[in-house]
Parts: sequence; C-alpha cells; structure tokens
Amino acid sequence: MRKKIISMTVLAIAVLLCFYFFIPEGQSKKNVYYQSGEFLIQGDRQILMVPNGREIEFLEIAKNDKLIKLREINALGDPYNALIRENQTGTYAIVLEGDFVVQYDISDLSQIKVVKKMGPYWKHYDYYYDIAPFRGNRFLTAGEKGITIWNADTLTVMEKVYERKTKDVESYNESIYAISDEGAIIFNAEREKIIDPYIRIGEHRHQIFVNDEGIGYFPGDDALKLRTYTSYKNMPHPSPAGNAAAGFNGIVYFANGWDVYKLDKDLNLIKNITASRKSGEWSSGLKTVDLDQGKRVIVFNGSDILLLNEDLEILDEYSYTPSNAEILSSKTMKISPRHGGPKQPVMVAGSGFWPGETVNLYVGVRKYELRANDAGDVFKMAEVPEDAKIGKTNILMSGTQSGFSHSAVFEIQE
Repeated sequence: MRKKIISMTVLAIAVLLCFYFFIPEGQSKKNVYYQSGEFLIQGDRQILMVPNGREIEFLEIAKNDKLIKLREINALGDPYNALIRENQTGTYAIVLEGDFVVQYDISDLSQIKVVKKMGPYWKHYDYYYDIAPFRGNRFLTAGEKGITIWNADTLTVMEKVYERKTKDVESYNESIYAISDEGAIIFNAEREKIIDPYIRIGEHRHQIFVNDEGIGYFPGDDALKLRTYTSYKNMPHPSPAGNAAAGFNGIVYFANGWDVYKLDKDLNLIKNITASRKSGEWSSGLKTVDLDQGKRVIVFNGSDILLLNEDLEILDEYSYTPSNAEILSSKTMKISPRHGGPKQPVMVAGSGFWPGETVNLYVGVRKYELRANDAGDVFKMAEVPEDAKIGKTNILMSGTQSGFSHSAVFEIQE
C-alpha cells in the first residue's frame, strides 16, 4: 500500500513538472516582435503605430527625439504589418493580423474601434505577410496565396494579381514590385511581369523599397538588388539575411540583420553601423520619416526599436513596456489673466507632459521648477516680475524629459 502511494505521488509530481516545463505554445503570452510601423500626425503629435505581433502600440516621437509610449490596444490576431489611410471621414489603420485583415478607426487614439474585419474563414482565405498602398482607394496584400488588390473603403477583394507565395509587395503608379518564391518581380500596368530568379529568399521579411523614379530595391539574402525594367545592379553583403530597404529621395537604407547601411541610389556605400543590439535579435524592418526636427530612420530590431538620424546616429531606443497609464491628454497651456501689471499673479496650467517629469516654467526672466502629476498636468500661481518692462512677454513651459513645450503671450500694462 505504501509503495502504491509513493508511486502515485511520484506520478503526480511528474505530471505537474510536465505542465510546468512543457506549456503548449500559445497558452503563455508570447514575446513582442517589432518588424514594421506606420507614421501619422494628429494635431501636433508625431505618432508611430507599431504592430508587435501581440498588440498594436502607439508611440510618440517627441521633438527632442524621445520615443514615448502613448497606449496599446489588443489585436484580433497576430499583428505585424499595417497601412494608414485618411479620408474625409477620418483616419483608419488596415492591419494584417495573420489570417485576419482588420480596419480600425484611429481618428481619436483614446477611442480606437474596429470598423471592419475579414477572415479567417471566407472564400478569399490567406495568411498575410505584407501590405502596401495602391493608387486611388486601393491597397495590396502579399501572402501565402499571392498578391491581392483590395478596395480600402469596403475591405473587399477586387483582383487577384498573382497566385504564388509572396513575402513582400510595393507599388509605383500602376506597377507592382514583389518578392516571391519565384524571385524579384515587377508587374507593369498591364500585369506583364519580369522576374529576376537570382535572388536568395529566406523564411523572413524582405521589405522592398521603391523610390520616386520607380527604381526597386529588393533585399535578398545574398545581395541588395537594384531592379527596373531596363537596368539592374547588385550589392553583395556578408549577412545570411537581407531584411529591409527604405529611403528618402536619392538615399537608400538597407538592413541585413547585423548592420544598417546608408547608400546612394546607385548602391554606393556612404556609411554603415551595427544595429543588432542583443544576441539573437535582427534588424528586420526600416521606416524613414520626415519630422519637424529633421529626417529620421526607424529600425525595427526584434525586441526593440531604434530611432536614428539620417547619418545613422542613434538618438533613442525603445523596448516594450506595458501600458500602465495612457499618455493621451492633449498638449495645452492656459494662462489667466492674459494681461496685467508688474507683480500681477498669473495662473498657469499646462497638460500633455510625461507623468512625474520636471517642468520648467518661465515668466519673463523668472523661473519656476514644477513637477507634472500622474495625468501629465502642471499648475502654478506665478507672478509677473516686479521689474518687468511694459509690453509683451512670453510665458513658457518646457518638459525636461519629454521635450514638450508650450508658450503664451502675457501683455504687461502700466
């Protein structure tokens, strides 16, 4: 009897250990993975929308080049790529979430809602890898079953262009650029295609870049390939993975997992840096944006995001942090009254700062050091300096960490 009890106890412990060490995939929360993002402007905020494979995050790129998390939302599937569209009714994000295509209304980031969704069990079933804008109200998807043209307003399929597994897709006017298991492909407006089969393709993202001259840059695992209908050029690279290309007019950036390269449009090297920050992580996506403070390059680096200037100098780095508080209050500043004499008390109220950050308030030459509350708000009953001169003076608030600033004019009277 005693042996039986011991045997049953050992068996129970073994079963528990199996559950502990061998939790089926999907029953525990998987890690985030950054490979792409979309840029939008709302008011005076510069916002990066980032599907991370688990949630959809919204980051602000502050004027001082800090990446600030605003909020996140849960996705219906596994979100990795997205497209943002604006029309007369608002701002919308079309997000590829595995075998879902989901349209979100993101006109107000505090009230994001699902507008439409397609999949997974319908007649046009696919598993989607990439999305790109197309002319008019259309967009393209690339997936296991090829390239599809969609109506962006109704989220319905318009045309099946190509029916082989496709990893990435881009467009230029009516031409379509793609990487498939056939190679690097360009379709013209009549859907005639040219194929370069001599490109090494892996089971990872191959983000194409097409410049404003219609030159396509195809990242292969052997080389970055420049292709048009009439010309081609290769830039071999040492990494086993060619992941992404992006650029500004005349400049091309290329990520091969290890490094990020800055090239001219003819693939001549200008500069390169090592961007892989952690063992086992790869620079898998690129985004170029033109901000108020200048041109920037965003590197999606697996578990983190790097913000670089156009000369590949790292300005900031972001790793996933849960949304404990959403920093979505509008950035405003109010003063009352707006005029008065020297020594006049003035109530100053500002919002939109980082919770807990130090905020410097300047009333003319007088400085106050304040601290934002948990909502990012600051309040101060300030005073106009006694020696202030008659006329207009600036009242300024500036966040020491966020870089946010507000100003208002106070008129000093006799």
